[in-house]
Amino acid sequence: MATITLNVTDEEKKLITDFSEANNMSISELILKIIENLEDEEDYKLAIARINDPNNKTCGTLREIATEFGIDYDEL
Repeated sequence: MATITLNVTDEEKKLITDFSEANNMSISELILKIIENLEDEEDYKLAIARINDPNNKTCGTLREIATEFGIDYDEL
């Protein structure tokens, strides 16, 4: 596992420490949670871009998809 060193002001260090303690997590856990949130934000942006892509074909309803693949929707 890699180690990252981060230069912060005393005020920023206090903010990070206080927040992690208030939420019963280590600073490492806090940073990992922030990274997860960044990844979620990237996923969201990608999804929005794909939704808004004029070349994207909409898939239709579940019934339409079942019919397209020869599946009897009412038997599902």
